[in-house]
Amino acid sequence: MYQSYSQGTTVRTGTVVELRLSKGLEPAYYTCTMLVNSPADYTGGDAAVVLYGTDGTQLYATVTRSFPVTVNVSGIYNMPRGQLYVTYYVNEEQSTTDDWGNVTTQSVQVTKTDGPTVVNFAKQ
Repeated sequence: MYQSYSQGTTVRTGTVVELRLSKGLEPAYYTCTMLVNSPADYTGGDAAVVLYGTDGTQLYATVTRSFPVTVNVSGIYNMPRGQLYVTYYVNEEQSTTDDWGNVTTQSVQVTKTDGPTVVNFAKQ
């Protein structure tokens, strides 16, 4: 909504006040077609690729062991964009020192998430 004078403003009789009303956004459907490449430090194993709409709705999800992943979703109602996440595991070396000063190093699996990446959808 728009009005040419702020709410509560007093105007003289006969002054033209411009008002604009809107029915809101026209309903629209969108599609998302994209290739998702692996994160730079991904070395293999399971990776979850998940696409969410701006309202938090999960639009697409898959678990993969190979990239690129093709995402193809249509019929997305009234959401022109979303957010993409890729969750995967990497092995990191962690060192610990015991009470006697002995250092041990072990490989530990760590969960990492790449995202959010903003994705613009195409209007159908």
